Amino acid sequence: MKNRVFTQNRIVFILVAILLTSVVQGLSYGQGSAKIYWTESDKIRRANLDGSNVEDILTELKWPRDIALDLNNRKMYWIGWDIASNAQTLMERELKLSTIHKL
Repeated sequence: MKNRVFTQNRIVFILVAILLTSVVQGLSYGQGSAKIYWTESDKIRRANLDGSNVEDILTELKWPRDIALDLNNRKMYWIGWDIASNAQTLMERELKLSTIHKL
């Protein structure tokens, strides 16, 4: 129980640090993945729960927001701007692949 509380406190600290240093539009934590994912103005990023190893997952996106993870199916979903339809669109990507699909 003590380790769980410590981990939760660490997650809260990381979230506050992220919010203070960038414009976060969405945030998701995949239980069991040991990573936290978030959207910024034009990209999706992730980091270890301790804040290390921050990496860009997708860049040059049009206003990504509201991210969600489906770890059972190894997929990531977010709302993005579809230029062709000039509207917000639900987007999907497998966590290990680079192909993006509109839903």
